[in-house]
Amino acid sequence: ADMDMREGFLRVVERLAGRAASVALASHDPWLVREALLRLRAAGTPCEIELLHGLPKRRLLALAREFSVPARVYIPFGIAWRPYALGKAADNPRLLWWVVRDSVVGLLLSLRRLPGRI
Repeated sequence: ADMDMREGFLRVVERLAGRAASVALASHDPWLVREALLRLRAAGTPCEIELLHGLPKRRLLALAREFSVPARVYIPFGIAWRPYALGKAADNPRLLWWVVRDSVVGLLLSLRRLPGRI
């Protein structure tokens, strides 16, 4: 059955609220993170926000301050960034440009490191 992704996320949060030692919320949807923080806080469950480097985070960091929860930034290393960006390219076409740019820069840097190159 098709379920709304927000609804599914919040169902997981509800299952963890009051039961988990701590919950890390990994989303860039400010509305969804706020709802999750409210539910976790109401249940007394410690939590934090996890963000993917390269995606907008200003509003989410403001939420972290508002709720006094830690915010961590995940930085994919090397080619690990590409699957994340490609998966989000339909939502944010700029990401496709960033993937191409980063790939070209990575290729040029690797060529500079080849033996016999300066």
